[in-house]
Amino acid sequence: MSSVFWGGECPLYRGRTLELVDHIENAFSTNALIQLAPPGTRLLYVYMPAEAARQCLETGRLDHVPLHLRYCGRIVAIEVPPYDTNCSRQRVAGFYRQAGCSNAEAADMEFFVATPSIPPWATMGQLSPYQHQLNTRYCRAAGPCNVVLIGPALFCG
Repeated sequence: MSSVFWGGECPLYRGRTLELVDHIENAFSTNALIQLAPPGTRLLYVYMPAEAARQCLETGRLDHVPLHLRYCGRIVAIEVPPYDTNCSRQRVAGFYRQAGCSNAEAADMEFFVATPSIPPWATMGQLSPYQHQLNTRYCRAAGPCNVVLIGPALFCG
């Protein structure tokens, strides 16, 4: 499996990026916890602290998403990718607050879990991170999930 890096190494995880990639590759080869999305499937991103993302990867479940990052107990995902350097952690936390996660903070947007946009994800509504561009918010119950990838969010701030 080839490793993918978006725009270089994240300063917050300098020296630990390869450790993270090794962890992901190990999950692919030995545990079969990650199921790849079919070609052309759009990915959704669930943002959370690093340890919660690692637990989601290890178990193949979204049960580890902190309760304050859920809306009425449901997991929230957005289309804004973690390598979007035109977006900040604060702005992504704002998207979560708009979705009903009133206690979401920028520090919570440390890592992401990427998952295919297939049922049981349901549309919550649209948000506009940039002028003339709409992205959609999604939600679903916690539980088993096709975790495609986890990693540090590389937002601009």
